[in-house]
Amino acid sequence: MSAPTLSIDEVQSAVGRLAGARDLKVINYLDEHAQRWLMSTQIIFLSQVDGQSIDLTLAMPTKDTFQVVDQSHIAIAHQIMDEPHILKDNSGFSLLCLVPGMNETLRINGSVQTVADDTVTLEVQECYLHCGKALIRSDFWSNESQPALGEPADLASQSRFLALATSDKQSHADISPKGDPADSLAYLDANGIFWIPDRPGNRRIDSFRNMIERPDVALIALDPGNTQVLKIIGQAAPDDNLQAREMFAVEGKTPHLVTRIEPTTIKILHSKTLANTNLWQNASNTPPFDAPEIFKTHVKLSKERGIGATMARAAVSVPGMMSRGLKSDYEKNLY
Repeated sequence: MSAPTLSIDEVQSAVGRLAGARDLKVINYLDEHAQRWLMSTQIIFLSQVDGQSIDLTLAMPTKDTFQVVDQSHIAIAHQIMDEPHILKDNSGFSLLCLVPGMNETLRINGSVQTVADDTVTLEVQECYLHCGKALIRSDFWSNESQPALGEPADLASQSRFLALATSDKQSHADISPKGDPADSLAYLDANGIFWIPDRPGNRRIDSFRNMIERPDVALIALDPGNTQVLKIIGQAAPDDNLQAREMFAVEGKTPHLVTRIEPTTIKILHSKTLANTNLWQNASNTPPFDAPEIFKTHVKLSKERGIGATMARAAVSVPGMMSRGLKSDYEKNLY
């Protein structure tokens, strides 16, 4: 892929400037909220990245195959992964963890510490809760899926949710959730280019920062409720092409940017994780997680310093402020 035409500053300007400190919600260990979230997780997107490659797979944790060793380490059995072979020693990883019925997702980034015959041990470096807009837009917890189609372009159009794995040059991995109604999330054109819209989010632009520095990406797209997934590995860049952006207009609102991906690998897989999970059946049995409280706690635990961080901590300390702000954002700023 040719060099990206948009700079980080241009991307940040297009999506909107961050208010306050960029990394305020990020902590570097698994606090009690994160540990409880992990123990309730029923589906995980797991990426691996090193200097040569990036890859992504699905996993279905169970009590005996997925363990929080301590505040900095997680152990995962190979048997719960769709493609366990992707993991390597001394590589970077990212987890995107979904709890049935919850729209927010937990993101954990770090390094692969050891790969044994049957278990992988991960070392945590970043942990934070991600806003629920992607799952809300995709109506993820409704499994009113369509019959799976056989061609990649059809499955791209049918998909309502995807996980996009990126990395910087130092193999610091990240996974970003994307969600929209069918026919609005992804498009595979006649030239084999894969397109994704960028919707309003937390404005951190982690994925865009990574792909500008290192264009290698991997993604898994799916129609919630189906067991077939579309997997793509390729090279990506942010793009402000108007024609591409207008393809993804929803509710009269056109995204400011799209992601343009040139696939090197594109395939349809049958996911044993999705076939064996009771994810959607369990969605109505939501555990008592209070997302605003988790956000507030992580803001207070963050090691970020400065005036912006101090002001943000003061704001979230106001009773009900975080809950009201999150509710308003979800209602008014989906598109």
